Amino acid sequence: MSLPENIKNFSLYPLNDEDKVRYDYYQKQLSSFWTSDEIDFTSDADDFLGLDEDIKTLVKNVLSFFTVIDGIVIDGIFKTLLIGSVSLADMMFYTAQLNIESVHVVVYAKALRDIIPKDLGDAILSNLDTMESIKRKTDWIDAHVSSGASREHMLVVFSCVEGIFLMSPIMMIYRLASLGIFKGLSFANEQISKDEQLHSEYAEYNYSVSKKIPDEDVIKIVSECVELELLTLSDILPKTSGVFHPKDFVDFIKHLGNIKLKGHGIDPIWDVEVENLASWVGSVSMTRKSNFHETKVGNYSTFSLKDDKPNVDVNVGYMLRDF
Repeated sequence: MSLPENIKNFSLYPLNDEDKVRYDYYQKQLSSFWTSDEIDFTSDADDFLGLDEDIKTLVKNVLSFFTVIDGIVIDGIFKTLLIGSVSLADMMFYTAQLNIESVHVVVYAKALRDIIPKDLGDAILSNLDTMESIKRKTDWIDAHVSSGASREHMLVVFSCVEGIFLMSPIMMIYRLASLGIFKGLSFANEQISKDEQLHSEYAEYNYSVSKKIPDEDVIKIVSECVELELLTLSDILPKTSGVFHPKDFVDFIKHLGNIKLKGHGIDPIWDVEVENLASWVGSVSMTRKSNFHETKVGNYSTFSLKDDKPNVDVNVGYMLRDF
């Protein structure tokens, strides 16, 4: 931890202006805390068995990634941003984040165990190191964590990990949930997505009050993240399915990249047909909402793809970031 060696720095009060915001984020994380016991995957197992083989393969790939990513985030945050905390309030937020990331780890481990038949689940766990769609992204994260890069650099990296690497596969599950299936996994992802949004926004806030890295470095980080996610999309998205339309997901991933750039004070670089994207995202959202009476639901908020600034009450669940 990089706190000055002065004992008063280990007292929370008085808070300066920056730490007032950090403490507010910490309080928001605590107030939205949830546990894995809230999630029931019973019906999801039957849903999986009824899928076409290509959609089953997609679900297996997504769950494989979910199974490891939060553990990798815990490791990376601990080694970089927690140890490099700039204040007690900053440290408190990251300890709260690691706590809820641990809940995500448990939830996705249970999802793989309870949704996927045991023989397939065992095979997935045995082959995680050789799954290229996962390895590319985990290697990318590890390279940054191991690089000794600055705190500001790592803030950008983890904002992208949580705002792009995680939100893209979550949207794939939401697309399936819009068909009335995977209610347990969809509810879990509602809870997890609001956590990831908070973490991504916190990283962007910390970056905004820190010494900036060159804009070209931010663009490079975001662009690499988008390209890796597009490669994953190409690998795992069914080629002949009426459920998944590649262009929608390509535009969605690029739009997430634009949002990350704007969150770091940089103009968007990807040309995305926002009106069409808004219509698609909205249709997925509304279809899922129509099934709300049939399942548990996290609190919900509306969203707009046009707004530059998010309007998120983190005590309110959401399906996607408010743009």
